[in-house]
Amino acid sequence: RNKAGLNILSSIGRSNSQPFRDDFINEPAGQTPLAEQLTDLEFEVQKNAVNWSASAGLYHMQYKDQLVLTGALNDVGAAIRTNVRQSFRQGIELQGAWKPVSFFKWSGNLSFSRNRIKDFEYVLYDYENGTALLKTFRNTPISFSPNSIGFTDFEFLFHEFTLNLTGKYVGRQFMDNTGDKEKSIDPYKLANASLAWKNTLKNGTFIQLQVQIFNLTDVKYSSNGYTYSYIYGDTVTENFYYPQSGRHFMLSCRIDW
Repeated sequence: RNKAGLNILSSIGRSNSQPFRDDFINEPAGQTPLAEQLTDLEFEVQKNAVNWSASAGLYHMQYKDQLVLTGALNDVGAAIRTNVRQSFRQGIELQGAWKPVSFFKWSGNLSFSRNRIKDFEYVLYDYENGTALLKTFRNTPISFSPNSIGFTDFEFLFHEFTLNLTGKYVGRQFMDNTGDKEKSIDPYKLANASLAWKNTLKNGTFIQLQVQIFNLTDVKYSSNGYTYSYIYGDTVTENFYYPQSGRHFMLSCRIDW
């Protein structure tokens, strides 16, 4: 750190993660899942000024034996996770905050990433003749890992009142590791708002009343789901999505004494 308020940070780390209990239970006999290994490299620059701050960080996460769904099923039809030899996540994360006047503050963050599996064998079952088709995929996106995510928050202060307007963006998410757009969740944008009143009474009691409006623009979207493909004459793909709530409200009261 220097006198100009500039910080430069870097790190390298190694971690391991054991398979879940279900990985051991569901794996076919003779196929023991291996522990995942992660090597994480990070570099970040931070700048702090009187009324603003900003940071930019680069990262590279290298996996060995990451456990992923490949479409394979065990002898009772349960989906199983399989170790893939190499995969990685890498990208840039940006953060910023700005407070030009006492009653207004903006903050936000943005990330762009590339998340890939080097190669894996996808299993597609043929239910007409009882066989399994293996297809090798290379350099495909890791499931449920959007390439871009963004968030912004506008905060306004009026005496004892605080108004927050927030926005969120989540990029396309693939529901399996094949990179097939037909088996993905569309990008979505959300806007939320909240208004809070805070006051401290003479006896030291703190009270806060808050109203929150979620999904302000009543967007129809899904944030999760799953997919399954098989052969029954033709190749059949079934997608299942979890629809999220439309516009909804929440009122809360907090009292501390």
